[in-house]
Amino acid sequence: MQDRPTDRELIEAVAQFVSEELLPLTAENPRLRFRSLIAINVLGIVARELTESEPLMRAEWQRLVTLFEQPDLEVPGSSGELRAAIESFNREICRQLRHDTQPESEEWQTKLVEHLQTTVREKLQIANPRFLEREMSK
Repeated sequence: MQDRPTDRELIEAVAQFVSEELLPLTAENPRLRFRSLIAINVLGIVARELTESEPLMRAEWQRLVTLFEQPDLEVPGSSGELRAAIESFNREICRQLRHDTQPESEEWQTKLVEHLQTTVREKLQIANPRFLEREMSK
């Protein structure tokens, strides 16, 4: 949509409806209550994806081109192309680790671990920020 309500506002409205109006009606039906809670969680993930995923993907891209020493590589234009390019880099990391062909330098391995830790934190920021907050406060 081009005007209001925004995608995020629509999703938040549905989540609020399910949470405040439907969920209280599910006390007698544990299965329906569980599925309603899942729906609320999914709507939260989608809302965060809409607003937070693009900058996080760009940051991941930047870490990957740095890790693979390709700083002049042009950032893909669309979100889909960016996601595919990141996926390609990640497949290459997996391939190198699986076949033990990754660079042996301590610097590369340190950068890889930092990249992976940051990427997991960023993914949790979208998928389950409460879990991330609990883990970070330990």
